[in-house]
Amino acid sequence: MPNRDSRPTDDSKSSALNLLAELAGAIRPPSTLPQGSYQDDSPTNAFRNKYDTPLTDDFEPKPHVAMGLHPLTGLALYALNGITPIPDVHLDFRQLDLRGIRCPKEAIDDEARKLASKKLPVGSINIIFSDRTNGLDQFSLGFIKFRIKGALYIVNQEFWHFKGSIMGADYDSYDFLNRGSKHRSDVENVLTDLGSLIPGKPYRIHFHGEQPYEDTGTY
Repeated sequence: MPNRDSRPTDDSKSSALNLLAELAGAIRPPSTLPQGSYQDDSPTNAFRNKYDTPLTDDFEPKPHVAMGLHPLTGLALYALNGITPIPDVHLDFRQLDLRGIRCPKEAIDDEARKLASKKLPVGSINIIFSDRTNGLDQFSLGFIKFRIKGALYIVNQEFWHFKGSIMGADYDSYDFLNRGSKHRSDVENVLTDLGSLIPGKPYRIHFHGEQPYEDTGTY
């Protein structure tokens, strides 16, 4: 008698996952570059820079970086991860809309005072802070940790000027936790409550690359 077991096999689950992820642009096929090589720094290719975590031989496949994560794609991957484990998602930080995102002035003020007290005209700073992403990213990423890294100049012992880069400070977890957060608008909290009703499992989102960042203030 023929086998009528229609349950999906591991291979079929993997194929479905790869198809969904590739169509959605959230996860790319594995890299074929030799270990330690760099890909072309074009919008369609993955890239790494000096701030990224080096890839080791035991990290396979090497991640390919997607241009972005649409809210519906993020939700689909969350639901799919509840059925079968999915790889971490890797996003191109250069594609994020950073309008309005600023490191808290008081954090830079503190660094400026330290330099001024030592009578140093310039110093290197590395500050981590959290802020909300913009556009569609706020519905798929929400609040994430940022890092600014670069040179802080003291001007006339009154003003400071920072010039450097902004990048992702850590991976982000796609989940529906922290319901009722004060960081979210009422609409975002409602969407979080609705999302928590969807069967699924959180997954990690990693950021690659950086954008230029400049700011000026007094201390």
